[in-house]
Amino acid sequence: MKQLEAFEVKLYVGLREQYTDIFRSINEVRKIIQEHCNVEGDCVTMTLTEFFYKDGWENGVIIGWINYPRFPREKETMIVIAKKVGEKLMKELKQNRVTITTPTNSIMLENENLK
Repeated sequence: MKQLEAFEVKLYVGLREQYTDIFRSINEVRKIIQEHCNVEGDCVTMTLTEFFYKDGWENGVIIGWINYPRFPREKETMIVIAKKVGEKLMKELKQNRVTITTPTNSIMLENENLK
């Protein structure tokens, strides 16, 4: 049996392109995530979700990483990987921002290219 301190990182990404009526496909996300996993040798989860906010809603995804005992990682390494994937998804899907959460922090990345 292998055991280590639990730690997880989640990346929240909407599928509405900025504030338009253009919605990006879940298959676009799958392609980007699969490319990341193939290149980096990573393993992630992807959960479909819905975001509700004042006067609207949109579909989205939650991309997740856990500290897997078979291939343990430092917490900071997991956060760096989530930031890298978040930046790629944010740019490719033309999102204004994405959010990364850990058990103790929320990190918002903003797409400076869209301002």
